Amino acid sequence: MKKVLLLAGVASFVAFASCKKETQKEEVVSTENVATEDVTTDAPEEGATADLANSSIPAAPQLQDETLQSWVNDLHAAAEKAKNASVAGNVDELNQATAEITSLVETLKTQENKAEYNQAQEYYKTVQEELNK
Repeated sequence: MKKVLLLAGVASFVAFASCKKETQKEEVVSTENVATEDVTTDAPEEGATADLANSSIPAAPQLQDETLQSWVNDLHAAAEKAKNASVAGNVDELNQATAEITSLVETLKTQENKAEYNQAQEYYKTVQEELNK
């Protein structure tokens, strides 16, 4: 269930990040005359990219368990990478970061019996909300 929610969140994030509106002048050449036509393509709404660029991934919490601490640090790094790739419009890097996050979520499931598991899980939810903005 968590994987489905993550993939849905990431898919919506990718869709949002790839939506761009730009107005371009495109020359349309016909056999009789040359005309200039306005073409609208997708680009971020004004301020949308700035909002995403100004948002930041919350710092990783400090945990006693070394394995979970490493996990939250890795999640933070992957989330920052995903955010930066989205702002830059780099789909390949965004896909790679998304794959890293998905892999990390799978590894977190193996840590369910640890005392600080809930803190790591809450941090993941916080990061997910930040990326879905």
